[in-house]
Amino acid sequence: MHEAITSFVHDIAGISIDIMELLSIGIILFTTVQAFVKLLKKDPNARIYLLHGQSIGLTFKLGSEILRTVTVRNMDEILQIAMLIIIKAAMT
Repeated sequence: MHEAITSFVHDIAGISIDIMELLSIGIILFTTVQAFVKLLKKDPNARIYLLHGQSIGLTFKLGSEILRTVTVRNMDEILQIAMLIIIKAAMT
């Protein structure tokens, strides 16, 4: 029974991680294109729009990395998560 629950949690975490990473990529790509269009139109807020979009995208990526801690296997993966948290904190 314990193995079945563990397997279920790992499966759900894996699917959730993939969805959140796809969302983060989509948000970053979308806001980058939108910011580029704003830049071409000489919008003074293009840079702010880009940074805001990247921050939101990184927030989703951070969420996926936090979920990844459920399935962490070694210390390297924990260090990667810590570095992502530091990057996100530096951006905000």
